[in-house]
Amino acid sequence: MAEPVDQYSSAREPRWSQVWQMPALVLGLLMFAVGVYLALPEREVIDFGQVLDEVSQYLKAENLEEAQEVLESQLGPFLEQAPVLERARYELYWGDLVYQQQRQKNWDLPENHLKTLNHYQRAKELGLTLDPLHLQRLAETLVALNREEEAVKVLDALGEGEVRRRYLVLRQIIERRLATGSSRVDVMPLVARFELELSSEPNQRDRRPQELWAAGVRTRAFLEAGTAEEAIKYLQRRMIVLMDEGGEGDLGPLQALLAQVYQSAGDYRQAQRWYRLAQQKLDVNDDTNAQVLVGLAQVELAETGDVRAALEGFAAAEEQYPAAATHLEAMIGRADCEARLGVHPEAVEHFGRAVAA
Repeated sequence: MAEPVDQYSSAREPRWSQVWQMPALVLGLLMFAVGVYLALPEREVIDFGQVLDEVSQYLKAENLEEAQEVLESQLGPFLEQAPVLERARYELYWGDLVYQQQRQKNWDLPENHLKTLNHYQRAKELGLTLDPLHLQRLAETLVALNREEEAVKVLDALGEGEVRRRYLVLRQIIERRLATGSSRVDVMPLVARFELELSSEPNQRDRRPQELWAAGVRTRAFLEAGTAEEAIKYLQRRMIVLMDEGGEGDLGPLQALLAQVYQSAGDYRQAQRWYRLAQQKLDVNDDTNAQVLVGLAQVELAETGDVRAALEGFAAAEEQYPAAATHLEAMIGRADCEARLGVHPEAVEHFGRAVAA
């Protein structure tokens, strides 16, 4: 008697003739994948260190367009491949690029200062130690963002041999405060620190113009405080020291300032004397000449009432030094003298220009 056929077992185990296509299909797919992989272009390998060295050279040469092109196009798309310290250099050079673009284009945009700050901070977070140059730039950026306390802390991180970087940033803080309405009396503590740092500057050629600037700020602080006598005493003593150290050839601006102090005190003879001394030393292109011309014209009116002589001084100051700080004062003085002389059309014109200014 024949044994029964196990139909279930037969269904579960298909014959070779039914499944031989599967290995061939798998093998075909594998070969296709290998072919696609081999056809793909090789992943570009970037020598980040070498390319970043090129960026550094572009930045040093102020070739900012080339530096930006390399950072954006050659390095940016492949940045994730870079080692950590190369990514830090990438951030540092982006900060340098924005910092230098601002200065090259004479910009002062808060959003750009913030970009510079963020790039420098990311460079530090990635393990880069900022050198003195970049600490100075970081401090200047903080000053531009009105974060002065942070800027001073950065200055404190500079080594003893970096006095020049410190006093230059301190001067920026002082000038920025004065430009935004702070009184000179309020910035005196910063001026004192500036002078302390400056005293360690070994190079007299670098130190001298800074000393002249600081003396001017201190003198004007005395004037603002209403102590003209103190201003005269201080400035005369300071000029003697400066004269002993480097002569008097560059003291014209301080002599003009001393004349202004005497004028404010009502001592017109001394004011005229110091204005004349300053005039002898000033370069013809120095805008301080405008202050001298205006001062002499004002003294002439106060002492002699010679309107025509005063008009000549005001007109010369206005026409020859249009960028001077006393330009508006010169226009008003000129218009006033013309009105006194009955030259009304010109007076109206110059008063109108003064109002517009």
